[in-house]
Amino acid sequence: MWFNLGLMGMLAAIFIQNRLLLEIQEKTMATVQELKDSLKAIGEGVDALELGLKDLKAQVAAGGVVSQADLDELAAKAAEVVADIKDTTDQE
Repeated sequence: MWFNLGLMGMLAAIFIQNRLLLEIQEKTMATVQELKDSLKAIGEGVDALELGLKDLKAQVAAGGVVSQADLDELAAKAAEVVADIKDTTDQE
């Protein structure tokens, strides 16, 4: 009888441990997905900045004048990228 109770206790402990490991795995996977999404947003922001800089460079190379609006737009894109990076690094 004591053997059966001990065996049942061990099985219960294994079940609880497996359940805890499953919960940890689910939380880890959710965190990894959040980080992937954040990195994707950062990458898209960097791409937008790169395109904006190329456009400004081409405009200047063609002898055009860069307007304050163009510079403000580029600065806004840069601020978005910085905010995305800050949000990603501030996550616990």
